[in-house]
Amino acid sequence: MRVKNKQKIVKYLNNVLLGLLLILIGGFANMYLWNNIISELFDIRTLNFIQAMAVDLVLSYFVYQYRQDERSTKDKCIETLSVTITFLIIGFVLTFFI
Repeated sequence: MRVKNKQKIVKYLNNVLLGLLLILIGGFANMYLWNNIISELFDIRTLNFIQAMAVDLVLSYFVYQYRQDERSTKDKCIETLSVTITFLIIGFVLTFFI
């Protein structure tokens, strides 16, 4: 019984740390894309890292769709990370043309 509780705690902490890592990566992606594309095109202020994380969290809240699926947390995190990195790469390439 004690080993199961310990495994649950470790799994929970891993999920929390992975979630925090995804928030940090999403904040960096938002900051980079905003500062190098949006602020250049529309001549508006740049964002610092904390503001970019806040924008990421607010936008994530508005576009979040609850889906009842059987995917593991690892699979969901891999999907989130791959989408974020894909947008970051596309935005990086676009910055060469602005």
